[in-house]
Amino acid sequence: MSTPGTAATPDPFRRNVLLLWWGQLVSATGDALFVPCIGWLAAEVTGQKFTVGLAMAATALPVLLFAPLAGAWADRGDRRRILIASDLARAGLLFGFVLAVEAGLPLTLATLLVVAFLLGAFSTPFVPARDALLPSIVGPRSLARWNAAFQTSATTAALAGLLLGGVLLASGLGGSDSVDRVLAVIAADGVTFLVSAAALFALVLPRHPRVQRHATSLWADVKSGWREARGDKLILGLLLLTAANNLALMGPAYVGPVLLLKDELGLGPQHLVWFEAAMALGMLLGGLLLARFGKNLPLGRLLMVALVLDGITYLPFVWLDHYGALVVMILLHGLFIPAIVVARTTLLQAHVPDGRRGKVFALVHVTVTGMTALSCLGAGALAEAAGVRSLFAVTGVLATASGIVGYLLLARDLDQVRRMPETLA
Repeated sequence: MSTPGTAATPDPFRRNVLLLWWGQLVSATGDALFVPCIGWLAAEVTGQKFTVGLAMAATALPVLLFAPLAGAWADRGDRRRILIASDLARAGLLFGFVLAVEAGLPLTLATLLVVAFLLGAFSTPFVPARDALLPSIVGPRSLARWNAAFQTSATTAALAGLLLGGVLLASGLGGSDSVDRVLAVIAADGVTFLVSAAALFALVLPRHPRVQRHATSLWADVKSGWREARGDKLILGLLLLTAANNLALMGPAYVGPVLLLKDELGLGPQHLVWFEAAMALGMLLGGLLLARFGKNLPLGRLLMVALVLDGITYLPFVWLDHYGALVVMILLHGLFIPAIVVARTTLLQAHVPDGRRGKVFALVHVTVTGMTALSCLGAGALAEAAGVRSLFAVTGVLATASGIVGYLLLARDLDQVRRMPETLA
């Protein structure tokens, strides 16, 4: 895959940003493998719809608890070391889990919840540290393009990981039993985190004088981050909009496909990961289109339109019942996700000074993943009570409404940064 702005980026910076890009590419491959696997195992072990949402919520719950601390840590500590530690901890956890099960540890819902929670906890520092580090190793004129490249690489990794998972599951790796095959894929997930850590270990950052920020405690930094966000209209508005959209959408996005494909259509785990791979392919195509044609698009309006379309494209899942049609629809849905992530990230990176970026991106992370945890719990309960089709109906309506209301409330503030793509390009 080509990367943006390398000709205009000085060689030391180019090497560093490419290593960071490669590290997060491989790490995202691992993330893509784990999420559908843990949901499938929960459904297989318990046979209850609600536990799918519970297992996925356990992965996201640590963000609610630890992301503000992780963001403050990213502003105070060595961001490269934080990224490496996150990868190594995740690899060790997954290898230990698979080996323990193979050695006779009972595969229960409680075991799955503990592993999901710990993986979420070890993942929490990665995103704020990465997003806070990126502006330090690329020039401001390349920042928007590199954000698009990172989003594209993340979706490429998700696509590669899900396709790999589908091939491994369909090939019979780990035996004929579906649980053993899923465990083999989780072990492969652990390998991706080791590869990511190796790439990040090779990252050599230039020495910059850093402002000493250690006179206050880590918790004091966390509280100051909340105060600064509440006092900044743009940051607060984006956080609230992100919270509303993710609360409406993300739980059904994780829980719904598992229940729809497994229970409604009676398909196997490989069909689930191929379905998710189709969404990742849509995200990849959307990212490429954005990188090619999005240079001069107004970021605020792009964000709002993408949020609305993100919700609308979930409504057909209420009535579609053919696997091929579902795959095509989820690919279309994926086209609009990169615009949301790239627009929001670029707005915040340009708006927030370096010393505050870790805390702000931790707040974004806690908003996205924390609302995902709550949404997964609600999605599992709603699917249990009213069925998975009703879940998709509620999701589509609420997610679409969040984008419309967000546009009505924030359009004026976001229009003030309408020329940001030109200054960053």
